[in-house]
Formats: sequence, structure tokens, C-alpha cells
Amino acid sequence: QPETALRAAIVAVLDVARQGLEEHRGRLRQALDDGVKDLDGLATLSSELQAKRQFFDKIVKDLRKFCQG
Repeated sequence: QPETALRAAIVAVLDVARQGLEEHRGRLRQALDDGVKDLDGLATLSSELQAKRQFFDKIVKDLRKFCQG
């Protein structure tokens, strides 16, 4: 009987540990997904800023041409 009780206790501890690991894995997966979304957002923002910079660089170039006659 003591072995049966010990086995039951070990199984219970392992179940709790497994559940904790699964919850932790879920939180890590969510954090990773959030990080990927943030990186995608930064890439989009970077592209938009680069396009605006090119637009303003062209305006400056055209203004310089205009001012030089």
C-alpha cells in the first residue's frame, strides 16, 4: 500500500508540473506571436517612412532645381 500511495503522489506532482509547463508554454507562444506582430508593424512603419522620405527628397531636389533657374 505505501508504494501505491507513493505512486499516486508522484503522478499527482507530475500532473501539476505538466500543467504548469503547458501554461508557461502557452504564455511563451503568445509572447512570441505578439513579438512577431510588433516586428511586422515596425517593418510596415519603416517602409512607410522610407517612402515619405523619398517623396520629400524629391520635393527638395525639385525646389533646388527651381531655385537655381
